[in-house]
Amino acid sequence: MAETEKAKRLEKTILDYVYENRDKTFSQLPFNDIDNVVLSELSYIPFEKVLSNKIQKPISLRNLLLLYLPTIRKKEQEEESEWAKKHLFLALAMLDSKRYGTMRLVDFQNVFSEDKEAQFTGMAFTASDKTLNVVFRGTDNSILGWKEDFNMIFMDETTGQRLSRLFLKRCLKKHPSRPFRVMGHSKGGVFAVYSCLTLTEKEENRLLNVYSNDGPGLHTSKFASKGYERIKDKIVHIVPKDSIIGILLHHDRISYAVDYEEGTDLFNAHDAYTWLVEGTRFVRKPRSPISYYLDASLLDLVESLPYDERKEFVGIFFRTLDQIGYETAVDIFADFPNAMKRVIAALFKEMRKDKVIGKVVKATITAFRKNWNVFSAKSKALKDKERELKQRQEAERKKEQEEKAKLLKAKKEQEILAKKVKRRNKDAKENTEEGPKEGVLLLQPVRRR
Repeated sequence: MAETEKAKRLEKTILDYVYENRDKTFSQLPFNDIDNVVLSELSYIPFEKVLSNKIQKPISLRNLLLLYLPTIRKKEQEEESEWAKKHLFLALAMLDSKRYGTMRLVDFQNVFSEDKEAQFTGMAFTASDKTLNVVFRGTDNSILGWKEDFNMIFMDETTGQRLSRLFLKRCLKKHPSRPFRVMGHSKGGVFAVYSCLTLTEKEENRLLNVYSNDGPGLHTSKFASKGYERIKDKIVHIVPKDSIIGILLHHDRISYAVDYEEGTDLFNAHDAYTWLVEGTRFVRKPRSPISYYLDASLLDLVESLPYDERKEFVGIFFRTLDQIGYETAVDIFADFPNAMKRVIAALFKEMRKDKVIGKVVKATITAFRKNWNVFSAKSKALKDKERELKQRQEAERKKEQEEKAKLLKAKKEQEILAKKVKRRNKDAKENTEEGPKEGVLLLQPVRRR
């Protein structure tokens, strides 16, 4: 128990990274994967409260935060999800940061349209390393934001994806010579990759990296495009070890998986504030069997359903959420098990009227059953590997303890021997200096005549 608590205290996240490196410029500590996640999470702060879609002149991040922070109301903050509340801690950490505070916001666009089913925010910052950093916000707590995510299942290009493409072009036109990075978390990661698919060869030469932080994949047609072929080696796709969101739809490859804070469940692993860091790197871990299982099963499910059925089901699903009365994702995740029970019960009622629900249910069972054996095999292999590792660590620990015991025993023996030698030398010295003690008979050698 004590060891677990100690380990938990030693866990560090992106907030620790921001505080520990606040005085280091990008020249002293070059931009890395953690900085990408920090900026991606920053984009969730609702700066639209203090910004318009046309920025007249660049503003430092420090001054932008000073504009935003006074708008926070206690009641609003109390109603936010635990994840959203962390944005306040990030804002406060960045406020007093030489590394981030001096970054300058040079472009901003926010679109929230129910008619177009779009929830989009793009931001562009210049940094002290002379780069342009374009950041896209992921899904917010609105049901509209989640609807747009589901639209990606059947749409070749969503409104948000089109806006991300146009926003990046706008930024590159304003800054025609700067090297640039593009990044985002969740849906923002999808926008980051998608927006780079239409880069010209000249623009691609300036591209440093495209970051998708637990972002879902793309429509299959995009992977065959020339644009994707040009940028694929610059894509950094980071997911938590138990990723659910980042493995949805089609994706080429995942760069690496990261560990997260102890006690984090599958759904909250998507929260990048829980991801563990060590120095200037994320703590890497192999992807779990459950992540591979969901990856294969959900992909099979989507591919088994025709375009029209996917579209119809998404429409039914979100009408159901509206009928139940869910207004935000916070309402759903506040009591997720009961929320899912209500949604499933409502969908089964609809199933009598609409056959597509029955088809989706059947396809879901088929897809998950098909991949069960692979999941079981991977789980068993992982457990065997963990058991072997535990046995090896236990053997090494036992060997180390035995060696320590031997060294301790040898040390004690040396100490005892040293004391005996010291005592013997002391007695010998006293005999030499004082002569024979009283009552001691000195034996003289007998001379022979």
